Amino acid sequence: MARSTGKGVCESNPIAITYDATTSDGSPAILGFITSYAAAKWSTITDEMKKEAILKSLKLYFGQEAEHPLDFCVKDWSKETWNGGCPVNVMVPGAIINYGDCLRQPFLRVHWAGTETATEWRGYMNGAVQAGQRAASEVLDNYLSSGPVQTDVAE
Repeated sequence: MARSTGKGVCESNPIAITYDATTSDGSPAILGFITSYAAAKWSTITDEMKKEAILKSLKLYFGQEAEHPLDFCVKDWSKETWNGGCPVNVMVPGAIINYGDCLRQPFLRVHWAGTETATEWRGYMNGAVQAGQRAASEVLDNYLSSGPVQTDVAE
């Protein structure tokens, strides 16, 4: 594991993808996601069962050493009240290539600013912030170039 990048991808393991999550102070960490139908199934089993299967999966990626972590935690995103069950946006293959520009196109005076409309870090808070800044800039540019907005209200 000492020479590993921390990156792993596999469709047949419980953990679909792993990343190097080493902290800024150099503390090593591996972050992995159990996704899609597997995640729905996994939300019904005990944490101990999850740990056993996850460590077995990590062993396949990174070797024997991965079965003996210094620390271990599981976050079940489906139990979170406000996020809808997923920390990232996962669109079907080709969705962004084919429709990404459409997702960012304003419709009349409506400007879209969800993380799915970001051009970088799509699906993460970084992407949501970038998309929000882009949409705010569009609205401001539109407002400044068109003059005052007419707000006639029938009485």
